[in-house]
Amino acid sequence: MPSHYKYWHTTGTIGSFGTAAAVATILKLNPTQIAHALATVATMAAGLQQAYRMQAMSKPLHSGHAAEVGALAAMAAAKGMTGATDILEGEVGFGNAMSTGADWSKATRDLGTRYNINVMTFKNHGCCGHTFAPIDGALHLQKTHGFKSSDIKRMKIATYKAGTDIVNNANPEGDYQAKFSVQYVTAHALVHGSVRLVAFSEERMNDPNVRSLLSKIEVETDPELSKNYPNQRAAHVEVELNDGTVFKYFQPTRKGDPEMPLTDDELNEKYFELAEPVLGNADAKKLLDVLWACEKLTDVDFKFTARPRIRAAS
Repeated sequence: MPSHYKYWHTTGTIGSFGTAAAVATILKLNPTQIAHALATVATMAAGLQQAYRMQAMSKPLHSGHAAEVGALAAMAAAKGMTGATDILEGEVGFGNAMSTGADWSKATRDLGTRYNINVMTFKNHGCCGHTFAPIDGALHLQKTHGFKSSDIKRMKIATYKAGTDIVNNANPEGDYQAKFSVQYVTAHALVHGSVRLVAFSEERMNDPNVRSLLSKIEVETDPELSKNYPNQRAAHVEVELNDGTVFKYFQPTRKGDPEMPLTDDELNEKYFELAEPVLGNADAKKLLDVLWACEKLTDVDFKFTARPRIRAAS
């Protein structure tokens, strides 16, 4: 990073290695087998950014692809399949093919003392993560100063280039593009208070209040914030009201990042929003109790009391 991110989607590429390592651990593979699992998954790691530069449905498949090939590579290694163990740093390997100037010393820095799973980001909004800091900054201004979306005359968002390259879309066509439009999701947040699944319904996409505010939002790239990416994902937000009052705020990180974690209540709220329509209230509560207690459990036997209700993808 960040050169890898110019063309590749890290969920599909780096995520594949994460799955391979996780499944290899579950299968209790030895170090040699784990090395071959990672070597094998390297040649199957993929996910192009072009998948979400237009109205298309394939971007979410990157998560499933990473899970599938990671599990396959680990299970194959368990059966004795070998991979090219220099595939990361080799002349035509993963690093040279998919980034510029790969520094593999970073991969082993703090090994055994720093665990990334302890500093994960929980997505607080149902859209592209590059839009989170602007959304959070806009909502902070609204909560602090009490203005309504209809009071806004003009709004300016300045954030890092890796973000604006992907989410600066003032005229999103359809729900998939809307998830990658910082103008749309910020406008929706200010009109409706949040950006969750309902934000991408046909009704909300055509909401005249959202569309009106969307057209008032200007997006630009901030050179200093661009330099700090990916270590910091921040945004400057400026709002001018119809009466001429101007409010400014710097959002230094995203709510849900390790530096600004969600509370347990906020995590539970999002969990129920997603799980209850599928499992029903009783099973959703039961599963939540299991999830919160899983660190103390050695064996989990969870059975649904009713047939899960699966919703069609929107």
